[in-house]
Formats: sequence, structure tokens, C-alpha cells
Amino acid sequence: MRRHLGSSLLLLLAMFLAANGLVRAEVAGHSYIEHFPPATAKPGEDLRLEARIVDPPAPVRFVRIYYRPAGGAAFAHVEMRKQLDTYVGIIPGSDVKEPGIEYFILAVFNNGDLETHPPRDAHRSPHYVQVSPAEAGKAPAKETVQPSEGFPGLILSPDPTEPVGEEEVVVAISITDPDTVDSASVHLFVDGKDVTPEADISPYVITWSPVGPMTPGKHFVTLKANTKAGKPFPPFEFSFEVLGVKVRKEPFLREFRGRVFTESRQERVSKRDFSANIFGARTSGIAGPVRFYADAYITSLERRDEQPRNRLSLSLHTRYVGVDFGDTYPRYGELTLWGQRVRGISGYVHLGFFNIDATMGELARAVEGTVVPLAQDTTGSGSILVSNGDTLLLKRVGTYRRRLWAVRPSIGGGQHFQVGVTLMKVLDDTNSVRYGLKPKDNLVVSPDFLVQLMRGRLRLEGSAAFSLYTDDISRGVLTKADIDSIFQRSVPIDPAKYARYLIMNETTVPLDPRGMTSTAYQFKATFRFFRNDLRAGYRSVGPEYQTLANPFLRTNLRGFYVNDRIRLFQNMVYLNLGYEGYQESFAPDDDVPTLDRHSFNYGFSFYPGPGLPQVSWQQRSYNRRNNIVGVDTTFLHFGYDPRINNSTRESVLSVSEQFRLFDREHRFNYMFSKSTRDDQFMGPLGDVDNRMHLLNWRSQIFGNWAATLNVVDTKNQAGYGHYLNSFKYQLFGGGLQRDLFGGYGLWRLESRYTKSKIYTVYEGTAKYGTVTQLTLGTGLELRWRKHFGFVDALLSSVKDLSAGTNTPAQKYTDWIIRARYEYRW
Repeated sequence: MRRHLGSSLLLLLAMFLAANGLVRAEVAGHSYIEHFPPATAKPGEDLRLEARIVDPPAPVRFVRIYYRPAGGAAFAHVEMRKQLDTYVGIIPGSDVKEPGIEYFILAVFNNGDLETHPPRDAHRSPHYVQVSPAEAGKAPAKETVQPSEGFPGLILSPDPTEPVGEEEVVVAISITDPDTVDSASVHLFVDGKDVTPEADISPYVITWSPVGPMTPGKHFVTLKANTKAGKPFPPFEFSFEVLGVKVRKEPFLREFRGRVFTESRQERVSKRDFSANIFGARTSGIAGPVRFYADAYITSLERRDEQPRNRLSLSLHTRYVGVDFGDTYPRYGELTLWGQRVRGISGYVHLGFFNIDATMGELARAVEGTVVPLAQDTTGSGSILVSNGDTLLLKRVGTYRRRLWAVRPSIGGGQHFQVGVTLMKVLDDTNSVRYGLKPKDNLVVSPDFLVQLMRGRLRLEGSAAFSLYTDDISRGVLTKADIDSIFQRSVPIDPAKYARYLIMNETTVPLDPRGMTSTAYQFKATFRFFRNDLRAGYRSVGPEYQTLANPFLRTNLRGFYVNDRIRLFQNMVYLNLGYEGYQESFAPDDDVPTLDRHSFNYGFSFYPGPGLPQVSWQQRSYNRRNNIVGVDTTFLHFGYDPRINNSTRESVLSVSEQFRLFDREHRFNYMFSKSTRDDQFMGPLGDVDNRMHLLNWRSQIFGNWAATLNVVDTKNQAGYGHYLNSFKYQLFGGGLQRDLFGGYGLWRLESRYTKSKIYTVYEGTAKYGTVTQLTLGTGLELRWRKHFGFVDALLSSVKDLSAGTNTPAQKYTDWIIRARYEYRW
């Protein structure tokens, strides 16, 4: 029963994060900024913000945080620096003042596109962070240099006070009052030249980027526009300076940031004790032309008889050459190597027209198996082995050291086109362990291409792949006679001559590549025109295609998808439309028939602006059918019905609002989700009905005190008739928090009550189980200059009645204690 409870709790957590804005629901394939806005900040302390760019349309040129005091007119900005796949920026503590601070994040790409967070009208509806009352004497907030008054504009890029590189120019101007500006009348001039036809003009933002590098020196921007009544604004003018690479003067160490931390955790859950101690460090910076990153994560859970949990890495990157040591996560393509951890070395040489990427290391380390003499075994479980004449019982199968090397040469820089090919080999080291089973060998070849037109608004990309895979290389290599027998004719191939590339034997697939069962290919197209963000693609992965560097890739699948996101009403409304049509097991055998899967999704997101709630509604309908006919239904009641024909409808509605009432700040989030499945042939799950309500409320009650309320109610039911399973889960929780020591500390107190109930009917016999849990928790955070630390504790009283009212309930106590110290620079 606990296994079901754990799965349900994970689902609840994911949906609860979505309801609170921590997980952004987007149509797959659309670029956006993923960011978790903080609720509070400490006065005088640096405010650290993190963001991730998901599916960027082009290489990222820069990411910035624009911020101002709450209610202020002018934005200052700081750069966000990339650390692994995350961008990090810090608002200086001298600018973090009461009563709050407002900010938004801007990302600009090499093709001139940009994204913001919040996604719509960011400068008019920025994020708000409450700042506790500060001590007197704090420095005033920094303000950006503003151009001539009159036109309601804000310079996003370039910064007039800081020179930019010759290949880093993007002119971006935010229209701060779009209700007064006629966007059709906008004309943009750079150095006196009318560049309006090359600019991207919307009611909120005007962007322009040059086709090639700009000449070093000073450049002038002039924007002219009319009001909606036809009256011209005064010209909006500013200048910026471009520095060439040869004349740029900067200190050798231009940036150096990092943190070091240690954490200890002790807990008891379900009468089992657990402890972990962690040490970590991360630093990044720019030294001369080199951007460097270093990470360390050391945990007491590291064990030599398991796969590694520690992580160590060092990265040195320049514009043309880069190298990564330690634990790396290279991405060459979804069909080959895609984010799998590789412990070794990765690097690149990017010269523009010609490039090469390479990786060499191990996907898994050697872990020896466990054996006992058969005569000494008392459990009676395991696999029997014969080694050196002794009969042994294999209790745990060993893991071979799995080595990988991959190389991807390519032509083209990617801004307009790129063509490449990935060669990858994965091989298990048979000498790394004695008691392992089925060491493997895998060879993959994958060409790919990318074409971008019209400054990236039209993007075409695709890849194909062919794999050879041997499931058990311990059997040795086929002979020439064996291969001739398989093909029933003389084949001009001797497997022994190619063993250094692939060990071929009777477990190799495919032995006969003419069937194309081990091929895969995909094609994607992106169209960004007329307020549409349209994505379409096709994928086919053969049943015998194998890549050990991406074990999560689904095989024996083909089909296409199309998604569109449409912006309407000055970006206040986003419409999402999508369709997917796939065939699973499209190359069927006698046991697995082809399964057709079709889905259609649609919905909208409404961002009306400050003072009004944000609303999102999404609907998805899909069905699965294997088209099996002619089944004798006489005895189906006693066996398995192979027919599949079911349809599912899912709906999610979320409403969020941040408002001020009785001179206090309040934040409200609500989400309702519903999923219903109708099964025509009453498969293993039968009909399914899931409903969930989630409510989160946070209020500033008085002074430095804030209160939170959380409510979750969910009901799930699956089955039919005499075979029925239902699950109910309820959570009621709340808490208080208070700023301490003038904003340098925070104290939290929380409490929650949960109740989980499972009801099962099997052949008319009902069984049920109920688990209740009452939890109390408290925590204390302290911040002082570059130091940060916290300690928190949770205590839970659990009552488990899992067999019925006549069975005594199990009662036990769970607890967690955690402490952390961190130093940042």
C-alpha cells in the first residue's frame, strides 16, 4: 500500500508545484524562460536569482535582470552568468530595500529574438519581492541612464554606459506605455539609416540586430513614433559604443563568483533510519578570454559497490576551444548522446565553418557481483554459476565498466546552417568484473542538419541514425562460415576483421541490415510568423534501434506532431493547439500488435495585467487502439483480453492572483484537474476517474509576520464492477513566518494533517487501508553578508490502519533534522 501512496504523493507534489508557478506548463518544443520567483528578500542582502532557457531558438547572446524599487520609474540591470545549464544573477544588497523590489528577466538571442519572464508585458507587470523593513542609512537604488524624455521607452540593450563587442549588438527598446503608442508609426534609425524593415516591432518591444559585426566606435539610435491620436512624440535618441576585440581593455579576472556549502541530514521514516552528509562547492568566472566553471558534490552516500553519487567537474571554455573534465553531460542529438552523465573528458573546437566535438569516458563504473557457494546458501534465491569447477550462486549481478567515445565533426556555425555526423561507440569492459552477465557492444552513426532562415524565424532540423548492437559479447565473434550460413550465401565480410569496431555474434541486431529495423530518423520545423509559434515534426525509431547512451529513447515508434502557440490581444492571451499521431509497435511480431495513439490538446493562458487574476486552462484528449478483431469472448472473463480501445480526457484549470487588501500583500493560487478514461474492453485498469483540487494562500498579516494556507483534496478511482480500486488523499496545512534581527533572520513554523485512504474490491471482497499523519515543523534561517545557514526539523505522528477496523493500528513517529551552512562570494 505504501508504494501506491508514494506514487500518488509524487504526482501531488508535481501538480502542487505547477499550481504555485514552480513548473511552467508549455507546449513541448516552445522556447521560454523557466524561473522560480522568490517571495521575500532580506534588506541589504544580495538577492540571487536563477533561470533556465528552455529550447532557445538560437544561441543566447545575453540574459539580464532588470530591477527597480517597488513603484519606481527606472530600471537598473545586472547580467546573468551561465553556470552549467542555469543562468545566475545577483541584485546587489545595496539595492534591496523596503518595502519591496520589482524585477523581470530578459534573454536576447543571436537571431534577434527575445524572451522575458514574466512572459507578457514584463516591464509593466514585473515580479514583486517583499523586502522586510530595513535599517536606516542604506544606499539608494541605482538607476539607469535615461535618454531624452517624451517617448515612453526603456532601453533594454545596449547599455549606453557600457561598451559592447562588435558581434554582441542587439538594439532592444521596451515601450512602457503601449496604450499611447501607435506601433504602426514606429521608425527606427541606426547611424541615420532607416532599419525599420529589418526590425521586429510589437506593441511592447522593438528589437533590431545587425546582419554582421558592427564597426568599432560610437553609434547612434533614433526612434520616431506617433501617439494613437496621430501626434508625433519627441525623437527617442541614445548612443552606444562598440569595441573591437583587439582594442577591448578589460581586467584579466573580470568575474569570480561561487559558493561553498555543507549540509547534514538525519531522519527516521517508517521505522527506518537514514543519514547523509554533503559537502559542495561551485565557482565560475572569466579570466582573460576563458570562462571557467568548477563544481564539486561530495556525499557520505557514496559507495564503491554502487554507481557513483559524487560529482566533480571542471570546465574551461573560450569562443573557439573548450574542454570539460570529470562528470559531463554532453548533448549531440536525441538519437545518440543526450544528457547522459559521462565521467571523463569532453571538448570542442568551433572555428565557424568547421567544428568538432568529442567525448570520451565511462557511462558506468565496474561494480563486482556477489556470489556464495551453493552449499552455503540458505535463501534459495539467485542464479547458478560454474566458475573454475565450483558451483556458485550469483546473489547480485555485477555491472561492467561501460566505456564511451563519441565524435561529431560539423560544417557551419549554426546561425544559418550546420551539417554534422556523430560517430559513437559504447563497449562493456569484460575484464572489469568476474560475475557479470551479458556485456554489450553498441555502434551508432548519425548524420544531422540544421538550417535557419529569416533570422531564425524559419528553422529546419533533422537527423538520422543507424545502430549495431550486440547483447552479449561474452560469446565471442562469429566466424566467416557462421555469417555465410546465416545469409545462405558467401558474404564478403569476416566478423573477426571488424571486431575492433563491433563484436558480432548471434546476439547482434540486426545481423541483416537490409530490413532497416535498426534505423531511426526525425525531422523538426519551426515557424515563427504572424504571432504564431508553430512547431511540427516526424519521428520514426525502429524496433531494433539501440543507443546505450540514451536508454530512455522509445523504440518501435513512429508518428508526427504539430503544435502552435498564438499570441492575441497585445499578448494578453496565448492560445495553445496541438495534435499528435503515433504508432507504437509499428513493426509488430506475433505477440505485440500495432497500437495507434492519437491526441489533441488545446487551451489558453490569460495575462490581463496587474490587479487582475491570471487564468490558464488546458484540455487534452487522446485514445489508444490496437484494432484487434475476431477475438473469442467466451472465456475472456477468465483470461486476458488483448483488445485495446480506450479514450482519455484531461482538463487543468489554474487561477493565480497577487493583490493588496487592507494594506497587506496577498498571493492566491488555485488549480483543479480532472482526468477520465473510458475503456471499451475493460482492460487491466478499467475505467479511470481522477479529480484534484489544490489551494495555496499566502498573506502578510502584520509587521514582519506572514501566514500560509495549503489545501489538497484528490479522489482517484480505477476499475469496474467486482474489480475496483479507489484512492483518496487530503491535506490541510498552514504556517507562520517572521523576519528576525532586522531582516537577517527568518523563523518558520508549519503544521499539516494528511489522510490517505485506499479502498479495493476484488471479486466482491472489499479491503481498505487508511494512513493519517500529523506533522509539526520549525526552522530558522540566518543571513549575514556572504554567510547563509539554516536548521529545520519535522516531527510526524503516523497512524496506519491497513487491514480493517478489527486490526490494531500501527503507530510510529517519523522525524527529520537538517542543517546547512553556505558561504557565497
